[in-house]
Amino acid sequence: MSDPKVRKHPAANPVKSKADVLRDFRTDQILDAATVVFGKLGYAEASIERIAEEAGVARSTVYVYFPNKELLLNHCLARHRVVLGGRVRAAVESAVGLEARLAAFFSAVLLYVGEVSEFFRALMGVRGIDPFFGASSSEVPTPELETLREEVQLVVDSIFASAIAAGELAPEAEPLARDALPLVLYGA
Repeated sequence: MSDPKVRKHPAANPVKSKADVLRDFRTDQILDAATVVFGKLGYAEASIERIAEEAGVARSTVYVYFPNKELLLNHCLARHRVVLGGRVRAAVESAVGLEARLAAFFSAVLLYVGEVSEFFRALMGVRGIDPFFGASSSEVPTPELETLREEVQLVVDSIFASAIAAGELAPEAEPLARDALPLVLYGA
């Protein structure tokens, strides 16, 4: 039984204020709309006005939450990175063996990208970005893409390290296997 005299740390049971709930709702609403608009139009053609229209808010409301389109894109990427990363890690960690772990990796990536395919297609096609393995040719800085690539690399590193340790993959075959991953992913 807990002692009523002991105060719990506020972070242990956070209670959101009405303003926090509204801010989170608006942020999600705008990010959902931005994902759709970036996906349909690409970054260059997407406008804050069009994103506001899709979100059902005033243009000025978007600027309250996101001062520019570049920051809005990075927040969209951050959101997708977090969800995708969680799914990929969970899938890979639950699999055993090189083939199963690679299959789990590909499956998790492809399933999630399929859910927001227009957004990822716009990133890859319109902006010339490889969101998982390659460097960006975009002129718009996208730090969240670099974070996504680093996270993907950590997962791939763990897959190959486990396979080498288990004798499933010869160390000299690792570079070829790494080179094949992006080809297989984009081919799928």
